[in-house]
This record gives sequence, structure tokens and C-alpha cells, in this order.
Amino acid sequence: MPTLSRNSYQFDASFSYGDSIYVLECKRRQLSAAEHVPYFASKVLDHSIAIRGKGTRIKGIFMSSVEVGPSSMQFGFAFGLRIITPSDPPLEELYPRCQNNEALRRAVKKLWEQLDSADPLIPSMGATPQTLLKSYEFLKRRTSDI
Repeated sequence: MPTLSRNSYQFDASFSYGDSIYVLECKRRQLSAAEHVPYFASKVLDHSIAIRGKGTRIKGIFMSSVEVGPSSMQFGFAFGLRIITPSDPPLEELYPRCQNNEALRRAVKKLWEQLDSADPLIPSMGATPQTLLKSYEFLKRRTSDI
């Protein structure tokens, strides 16, 4: 796939679904992977800018065996990344946990849709990355109580 910088990148995995191509970065480290999140975002953006307007979107999924911290999670939300760590499950995991709580289920689905439609190339008039992170943390706590 083309990049704006003409650099070539290697991802750990990729797949397509609908009009999106998902690229995955997997980190198995003993120390925090926080510094890896912005670098991964830059690779995803390099591809996204190069194919802008061609009907396809690049979306990033960053999976880490260690915590990345709140600032990296917020950064991920700002750039449309999905970050999965041992204590930060994807929304796809939270959704079925709340099958008996319709209000919570709607809240998870709303956040899921907000994150799914996020495009770092188009400034959002919606929720800020801070608000998205707070919503995610709240939903994570609420679904763990179920």
C-alpha cells in the first residue's frame, strides 16, 4: 500500500472488512509500550494520507502484553487507534458482558460507533479524546461489575 513518505512498513498482521483495512501491531514486552503507540500511529497516518479520497480507510489495532498508560490510550483515541492491553479489553468484549443491562449496552455501542467512525484526517466536532477515554474507563468499570 502506498505511503505519503514513500517509506515501507511492516505490520504484524492485517485484514480487510468492508471499506477498511485493519493493520495490527503486537508488542510482547516487559516494560511499558507507551512509546510504541505514537510510532504505530504515524505509520497508520502515513498510509491513511496516501490513500485519502480513494474509498478505503486504514485503521490501526495496537495489542500489548503490558499496560500502555492513560496518555497512550488517549492518544490512541485521538488518532482512531484501538488499543488492547491486559486491562484494556476491546469494546467487542465489553458489549456481550452487559446483555442484561440495556442502558449500558447502548452506551457501549455508542462509544463503539464513535471510535469506529473516528478519522484522524477529519477533525471531529464530537467528543474529545479525553471524553472518549473517560467514557471507556467508566464502561470498563461498569461491565466488570456485572
